[in-house]
Amino acid sequence: MIALLLGALLCFPAEDPVSVTVAVEPVQVVENQVFTLTVRARILRTFEDAAMVPLVLRRLDVPIRLNVPWLADEAGLRIEERAVIGAESASVARNGDEIRVRRRSVDDATVLELEYQVVAPTAGPLELSPVSVDYAFATRFRDDLFGRVPEDRHDAVATSAPILVEVRPLPRAGAPDGFAGAVGRFSMAAEATESPEGEVPRVRLTVTLFGEGYGGVADELISDVPGFHVLGRLSERSPPSDVDEPDDEDEGEEDEMMWREVLDLTPRAATEIPALSFAFFDPSEGAYRTATTEPIAISVRASSNADPLSSEPGDVPTSRPRPGVNDLFPVRPIDTRSVGGSGRGGPGPGLAFAVVTPWLVFGVWLVGHRRRERRRRDPLGERARSARGEALRRVRRGDDPVDAFVGYLAARLRVGEAGVIGPELVDRLHATGVPASTVEEVSSWLERVRAPRFGATRPTTVDASEVIRRVSELELAMADGSPR
Repeated sequence: MIALLLGALLCFPAEDPVSVTVAVEPVQVVENQVFTLTVRARILRTFEDAAMVPLVLRRLDVPIRLNVPWLADEAGLRIEERAVIGAESASVARNGDEIRVRRRSVDDATVLELEYQVVAPTAGPLELSPVSVDYAFATRFRDDLFGRVPEDRHDAVATSAPILVEVRPLPRAGAPDGFAGAVGRFSMAAEATESPEGEVPRVRLTVTLFGEGYGGVADELISDVPGFHVLGRLSERSPPSDVDEPDDEDEGEEDEMMWREVLDLTPRAATEIPALSFAFFDPSEGAYRTATTEPIAISVRASSNADPLSSEPGDVPTSRPRPGVNDLFPVRPIDTRSVGGSGRGGPGPGLAFAVVTPWLVFGVWLVGHRRRERRRRDPLGERARSARGEALRRVRRGDDPVDAFVGYLAARLRVGEAGVIGPELVDRLHATGVPASTVEEVSSWLERVRAPRFGATRPTTVDASEVIRRVSELELAMADGSPR
């Protein structure tokens, strides 16, 4: 085995056993034009089989860690990852997470690919940080009952070249009205369904945008339909298409749906839905274009009643007030003579106050005394009972949310904070009556946020609301408080 490994290592002295590249397509774009970044990691198969050793705690199909720094919103980019479907895939680590990437065999190497669709919102030269691959290998191994065990370990890093993209500005001249930054090639279709029944006649309009590219920054596909009130709307944007194996049958397919919006309308005085438009810039032609729909005739008409959406005073019908129907019931005046009066022959308020006050003071003292005694006799129990409140106070005053959660567990389980993180945590949570599924979820989450499993380059960020939610869930799950 050793001879084989040394021979394998000597077979590729002039070539790095692991390398990574990033391909850009196209390399010249305009603002808001979608371009693709394809990350490719190449591993010599002989090296992978004979020398590579696990890099992280979790078992991965290929023991590497991809570090992609520009996923953290570098330069204000809009980045969407294309999912891997219909192809051989492999699990790897990336930026502290486990993901699946596309795996291919090319000659004597394994090639791992991951694609991103990127949009740059501003013009100018764009340089992205290189992508790197962390891996580990050994030159000496021994066998035991659990399999092959490395006797030495070497950590290594492969780094790509810098990523350069030229982003040109959109032409200012010729931009049509309503242009909201959409870049690509688009078409649009509309259909309507009428509902004449009811006091308010309605038309349901469905508008669909087809094509490829970036749909712009507008929140609404159609902001207004002339001649109609918009009663409500529902928008649906399509995620980026998945990475799939090329298929000859895919050629000639229609453009995919990019954006669909459903509007509920009621006519004011219109007899048709007018042509609707969507402005965009087509980079393949270098010009602005407008996608339009055909007008749609409708048979429903505006209600003969007053406009239901109008807020003018004359539009609201009035009628004679009827008690209990459209007016309040008559309210009798309060007889102030029977409220707060001294009342001849009865005891005055001073005497009642003098009698009650000592008993109130004694009651308050007794409650406080019993609470102090309970704290003195059972400090751990009192700490456990106040664990939730203390954790919430720590979070609200700005303490580290994870530390606050660890402190909560320590108090609730009656241990020191140093005793929380350890293999006994699962047993302690089980002893409080927490279901096994919740124990597994909490312990896995705590391990992830305290010590990132894949050694992410930056600490895991935990939102305070996440800690508050988990504390509340544990309070509900615990059967009888802290362990006996």
